Amino acid sequence: MTKCLAKGLCQIADSLPKIQFAATLYPTERMKQAVSELYAYTVRFLIRAQDWYEESKLLHAFHSFTRPVELRYADIIEEVEACTQSVYGLATAGAQAEQRDIHLELQEVRKTQNESVSLFVEMRQMMISLDYSLSNIAHQSLNLSAQIDTNERLSDIQVSEVMNITSRTSSIDAMKSLQYCVFMRNRRSSRPSFVSHPFWLEEKFQTWKSMPASSLIMVKGNYTSRFEIKNFCVDAIQLLRDARVPIFWALRTTEQDAIQAPSVTDILKNLICQVLRLNILTQNERSLALSCSKFHGAETEAQWFDLLGSVLAGLPQIYIIVDVEAASPIYASSKVFSWPLGFLNVFKKLSERGLKTVVKVVLVSYGSTVFQDLTQKDLQDCVISVGRAQSTSLATRGKVSSRQRGMTGAGRGYGRGRREHFAF
Repeated sequence: MTKCLAKGLCQIADSLPKIQFAATLYPTERMKQAVSELYAYTVRFLIRAQDWYEESKLLHAFHSFTRPVELRYADIIEEVEACTQSVYGLATAGAQAEQRDIHLELQEVRKTQNESVSLFVEMRQMMISLDYSLSNIAHQSLNLSAQIDTNERLSDIQVSEVMNITSRTSSIDAMKSLQYCVFMRNRRSSRPSFVSHPFWLEEKFQTWKSMPASSLIMVKGNYTSRFEIKNFCVDAIQLLRDARVPIFWALRTTEQDAIQAPSVTDILKNLICQVLRLNILTQNERSLALSCSKFHGAETEAQWFDLLGSVLAGLPQIYIIVDVEAASPIYASSKVFSWPLGFLNVFKKLSERGLKTVVKVVLVSYGSTVFQDLTQKDLQDCVISVGRAQSTSLATRGKVSSRQRGMTGAGRGYGRGRREHFAF
């Protein structure tokens, strides 16, 4: 009996530390219940052992036959072993659960690592692609800059070639012709003058001047009023030049015969040359350089008018004054050529190209039949007629009124009075 009790107590003593450790590691409700049952059976075992020790020897002998050890403690020992196994089983299940959680966490870590590796590989590929793109962009930039430089050099060469074509084949010098006309105007200012009607104050002229679009005005005079018209052209050119407004002109200088006078194409070439001198920077920066072949192949007046319109791009507003008496009619390549229709065609093509350039054209004539053959009503509305002037000799009258002096002037004040009346 004593041996059995000692063996049972030893088993319980060996299992209690393990049970306590398992209960500490896995403090679940099921673990607490199993430990409580184990403690209860252990207490019952100790109570029975205490009862046996308190019995007398006579009872020990009697109970050895009526309640042997196997029957008295076997059930409690079995329950203790069962509770112990239950605790061990719960501890094992908890360990497996923790192991499973560790596996899941490892899988998540591995998944995150794989995603990080994939992202790193993708970023590296993007960096390689970006480096490749940057190198291509740098290469393209170098090529583009080289192309731009080449285009600019080609444009400069072509503009220079066009300037040579227009200046080499034309004997007209615009600045010399203007200086000559200014000299002649100043020379005439000291002679007896004529009081003429100020045509620049007429409604047609004012409408032409204030019109925001490209427009044409024609001044038709006679042989007597030729000096008044020439003086008007000189004063208008000087006034616009002083105001830094782009102005191009073709003036008649000396009394030349029809053979010595320049042709219409010569005048158009000179106008193109004047425009290129002023507009050379814009021509260099254009994406398409001027085509030299068109200038080499131009023969008719219409072709030169088209070339004149092509070089006007880039200028906001310009004025063109042409003395049609400066051109010799015998060189015209077409009998149907018309100065007004040529400029109207330039206006039309500028509008069709969507260009904002405003071209103001003044055509003057004093004796020729250039404006007499106009049949279109819209062209007739653009004509201002300057009649025969009334002669008023300053030498015979001795003095003139202040109003007459403002319109004709005397000495060097001749041009100043006119400038006060037609301010552009």
